[in-house]
Amino acid sequence: MSRISCEVMGDLLPLYCDKVCSPDSRALVEEHLSGCAECRELLKQMSRDIALPLPEAKAGTDRNARELEENGLRRIQVSWKRSKTFAFVRGFLLAAAACALLCLVYLGLTEWNVTRVPSKVIQITEVSRLQNGRIAYHVKMTDGYAVNQVKGVWDDDRLYLVPMRPLIKTRKFADISLANTYDTLNLDQIRANRKAAGKSADVRAIYYGPPEEPILLWEQGIELPPASAALEAQFQFE
Repeated sequence: MSRISCEVMGDLLPLYCDKVCSPDSRALVEEHLSGCAECRELLKQMSRDIALPLPEAKAGTDRNARELEENGLRRIQVSWKRSKTFAFVRGFLLAAAACALLCLVYLGLTEWNVTRVPSKVIQITEVSRLQNGRIAYHVKMTDGYAVNQVKGVWDDDRLYLVPMRPLIKTRKFADISLANTYDTLNLDQIRANRKAAGKSADVRAIYYGPPEEPILLWEQGIELPPASAALEAQFQFE
């Protein structure tokens, strides 16, 4: 059998050491090793490297590792619970704020009286004077929508009684609201209130409706007809 070089042996020794080479190759390696001290030393080194045992983990090291792992898992769990609670609280607060905002918007649109009722839908009838000097009248909104506020607006010595509505009108209770009612004016009380506010007690005229197109109720020098018996009976205790 021909002798092989040490370079070729360097390729065959790992296979020989792992016992995976063919019988012929094994015979060649053993023949070469019998006459080559350098390759025998290399084989010994390979055998020692393979035989070295893996370092055994100490029991304390394993326990510490498990504790670290458990602590890490607990921290992750606590952090997840906190983030979940925070997300729930934040979502609840945002939902509550959104609901409150919607309620405020709804109330503003349905309850806040910001629009004036135009004179074209205001009908004034039965303007007359009661025996006690008050001015009586009936007012009706012909569009069928309710009115819950009448705002007094002064322009010098002229008073405008302006019916007000929210942006979203309603027909609910329209027939029993200020959109369909009898009312009276006490001129003496109006003058007294003006004087108490430090203004002139002179009242020249009173209108119903916005100043742009008002309906005259009373004006100085106008003689109003006496109120009917029904009106007198209705307001006899005022």
